[in-house]
Amino acid sequence: MNSQSSFYKLTNKWLKSIDLVNIFLLLFLIILGILSVTSASPSVAKLKGLGEFHFIKKHYFFVVVSITTMLVFSLFSMKGIINISYLGFFVFYIFLLIFLASTYESNGAVRWIKVAG
Repeated sequence: MNSQSSFYKLTNKWLKSIDLVNIFLLLFLIILGILSVTSASPSVAKLKGLGEFHFIKKHYFFVVVSITTMLVFSLFSMKGIINISYLGFFVFYIFLLIFLASTYESNGAVRWIKVAG
């Protein structure tokens, strides 16, 4: 029973530390995105010669990744998030330098880096 009460304490502490309004608004936008992709992408996928659910599966994968990332970062302290932001700054600064050195064009759009297709 002690571990169960500590879980509830941790959960209550976490719920008090996040902004529930923004979380619900983000979830609402995610749901709208899922609806849009589900209704529009099968015809585009057929035109490009891909499977009918190619873009839907891809979108669902990134929805799961983004929600997981959001939950993980919500568990960090403010000091931890600041330290991670420094790391992110340097990583994306290096990406910016790589972009200036080389570009990749696909379907008329210039991309930063070719990553996994």
